[in-house]
Amino acid sequence: MKFYTVEEISNELHISPGTARNRLAMGKDMPPSIRVGRRRLFPVSEFEKWVALIIAPIQDELQAAVNNHHKKRGRPRNPEDSGTLA
Repeated sequence: MKFYTVEEISNELHISPGTARNRLAMGKDMPPSIRVGRRRLFPVSEFEKWVALIIAPIQDELQAAVNNHHKKRGRPRNPEDSGTLA
């Protein structure tokens, strides 16, 4: 089994190691981890599952936004007008 350190997790999450430690201490949302002595280790497989759970709702929202997006904005044109002025 492979593990990430706090520094590696913070790099993956694009946050500073201090922010990662603060989030752990405050009980905020972080990947599952274990303590080994004074070190905090994050199983790679659990981290990947955690990321998938966090990202799935966001991806669903983005897909819904793309599907509901109107392709054209503004005043509709007449099909007879080919864009030339009379």
